[in-house]
Amino acid sequence: RACCSPFYQILVRKDQAEREAAFQDLVAGVDELEAKAAAAPGPFLAGEALTIVDLAFIPWAFRIMVCKILERFRGDAFALDMAKRPCLSSWIDKVFELPAVKATLPEPRALSDTYKRYADGTAQSQVAEAVRQGKAAHSV
Repeated sequence: RACCSPFYQILVRKDQAEREAAFQDLVAGVDELEAKAAAAPGPFLAGEALTIVDLAFIPWAFRIMVCKILERFRGDAFALDMAKRPCLSSWIDKVFELPAVKATLPEPRALSDTYKRYADGTAQSQVAEAVRQGKAAHSV
């Protein structure tokens, strides 16, 4: 929720102030994960072992922090400063090298290209329609 809905709001919403507010929500969610990762006694978000927490965040970390989809379509103002998030940076280095994760990752540019329709307002998905109506993407 902390990443999904803000991600789509930034891409779909036309109003810059709404995009900026959604980005602040995204930053807050990412910073909460950074704090949890810092407190965890291991390389993963909840400790020594890969858990559902990691698995749920992997797709969003890939879209936002690796593919940089928000920066591509909305500019550098929507970039996360990963230097301020050393635990998540380390987590990214670790988790995206796991064979089971690596085997499932799409090519970054190809994935990024699929979000163009959200950014240019032509997406016809239920998620896009929900966000245009002011609903949370994760509620679809």
